[in-house]
Amino acid sequence: MSDQSSSKKSLDNNFIDTINILTKNKIFYWVCHGTLLGLIRDGNLIPWDNDIDIAVWDDQTNKKNIIDIFSTAGFIYKDDDTKGSLHFVRSKGK
Repeated sequence: MSDQSSSKKSLDNNFIDTINILTKNKIFYWVCHGTLLGLIRDGNLIPWDNDIDIAVWDDQTNKKNIIDIFSTAGFIYKDDDTKGSLHFVRSKGK
């Protein structure tokens, strides 16, 4: 079993970095799904939820732009063929 506190700390850093990247690039976003649930219900991210759910309007930016921005910031795009969704990961230790 993984240590939830270290996992949560890592997730928090990824969440903060993601928000900063979107804000810096003037991309309008909102938090949704499990990420929103944790923030509203618990006032924090859900420790065992291993992703960050953020949405953007597809008519305000395009997927290639988002992929380029996050790739430049050290995220790795994972094309899993999910219609309308983009998935990124970071190498371990970040």
